[in-house]
Amino acid sequence: MAIETFTWRIQAASQPTTGSRDAVRKVQFGDGYTQISGSGLNDEVLTYEFSYTGNPGTAQEIYAFLRRHKTKSFIFTPPYEDKNLWRVE
Repeated sequence: MAIETFTWRIQAASQPTTGSRDAVRKVQFGDGYTQISGSGLNDEVLTYEFSYTGNPGTAQEIYAFLRRHKTKSFIFTPPYEDKNLWRVE
């Protein structure tokens, strides 16, 4: 099955919010030495929040799309950022 793409336009005026959190492992040894490493292959978790105001039919399409992607990834390109795979949480 092909990966779906989020095709609706998100405008900067809708106040989208981006964020990131690094998943790291930290081990502290008895002599005071600390070792830190990334926790896995994709150790940066990105978040993106937005709201939509407009046609109710379009809002329902967006809602249905996001509900379908709770367990599978989709392609999304936030404004002024790179295309990436995302998943709804």
